Amino acid sequence: RPEHQVVKPAYRIYFRNATRRLLRTVPRRQREAVRENLLRILARLEDPPQGRGLAIFAAPGLWSEFVLPVPLPNRIRYGRPDLISVLWAADEYEPVAILAVDQRRVRVLRMYLGGTTLVAADEFVLDTSDWKFKSGAMRPAGRKSGMNVSRGRQADPFDARVAAQIERFWRGAAEAVVEFLRGQRIDRVVLAGTDDSVYAFKTLLPETLQSAIVGTVHLSPPMTLVEIRRRVLPVALAAEHQRETALVADLVQQAAGRNLAVVGRTATLGALVRGQARLVVADRGAPGEVWWCNACAYASVHAERCTHCGGPVERVELAHVLPLMARRHGAGLELISSGAAVLLSRHEGIGATLRYAISAPAAEG
Repeated sequence: RPEHQVVKPAYRIYFRNATRRLLRTVPRRQREAVRENLLRILARLEDPPQGRGLAIFAAPGLWSEFVLPVPLPNRIRYGRPDLISVLWAADEYEPVAILAVDQRRVRVLRMYLGGTTLVAADEFVLDTSDWKFKSGAMRPAGRKSGMNVSRGRQADPFDARVAAQIERFWRGAAEAVVEFLRGQRIDRVVLAGTDDSVYAFKTLLPETLQSAIVGTVHLSPPMTLVEIRRRVLPVALAAEHQRETALVADLVQQAAGRNLAVVGRTATLGALVRGQARLVVADRGAPGEVWWCNACAYASVHAERCTHCGGPVERVELAHVLPLMARRHGAGLELISSGAAVLLSRHEGIGATLRYAISAPAAEG
């Protein structure tokens, strides 16, 4: 961002001011230890991060850095680690592969849905240096203008050989693209190019990769990175929002049938702690608070003591413990936004798909 490309980046100014405010809220007996960690963080920020985003988790005996290729909002917090911001960035900025195809070049571009730039990941170019095609007879007018007026009887063989070379090139490029994307673990693809090029190249891709195509964009050469991004980003975002909305709609429908899903905090937390939840779907804010037991990492919407181990509990924001709970109980976590979040907000912004059907109806909390 422009405000960070200066001698004193905005994030350094923010954190210097934020640390002063934060220290005033820390209990006196813990203030010195917190001050030391804050000074370490400020010292680290003197060196520009290698990526576009940096998350630091610091405590006595702990220092963990996560450098991200995407920006994070400026934020500082004392207490429980704020994992939801990092997870949200990783989810929101999942990469999409763009295959920009024409008859002489196949470009593989990596784009982050929430980003503003494209990253050129790889490129395959058709080498025509060893082509020895003879042109047909040229009339004097043709020679004067530099135009090949006619190839005569060689026209058909010439065109056929060109077509064969292009198909051979595309086939080799398709195989290389498959290997490249497998190594990058990218599972969403957008094809860009002329209609003929896109269709022909798509037929050479294996079914597994064809099923990963979320959209196509008509573009004519030359395709600049700026134009590719401008045309592809809306298509990729629309596909992602459609996927999230379909996920939530299916979740709500399954929950209504009391079958393989639940919605609401009470039912979702219950499924989580029983190890029944397969995938937790939540609004990125994961609104509301829960009772949390530090002894056994059990959470409940209504409890004065832990109903699992009988230990004391404390009120915490659900957003701060949800990632830990999902990991502890072997469930995936999908954070949603936009229209999908609005749809799920009718059910407290959270739900889960289940590994097996519930035996009795589970009411929302």
